[in-house]
Amino acid sequence: MPDHIHLLWLGIVDGCDQQLAMQHFRARVNEVLQVYDCRLQDQAYDHVLKETDRLEEGFKALVDYISRNPERGGLVDREGFASYPYTSCLIPGYPELELFSDEYWTRFWRTYAYLRKNGLFRLRDRKSL
Repeated sequence: MPDHIHLLWLGIVDGCDQQLAMQHFRARVNEVLQVYDCRLQDQAYDHVLKETDRLEEGFKALVDYISRNPERGGLVDREGFASYPYTSCLIPGYPELELFSDEYWTRFWRTYAYLRKNGLFRLRDRKSL
């Protein structure tokens, strides 16, 4: 969207503080945005997902709702939301994963389950940190 962004992120560690992460994110992004003489608004809509929103169907519905925002805003034709160039997804370590590809959701949930179980580092790698 030309005048705002939607971010949806999902923690992989039980007890992670998403609101604290968002505060950190906002501060760092505002530092970058100063170059363009703009900043994120002070009254952003930050929302921690409910348990049902984190289940597969609820999460997919939320992604669909956010992805269709350019459609609702008249930036793309009806059902053209997947062609909007600024809609994307990033899973660290998986830059090739495309949000609207046929295998996206299978790979997303497989990757999410792996990261929940194993974390971002393998156990032997943690010893060297």
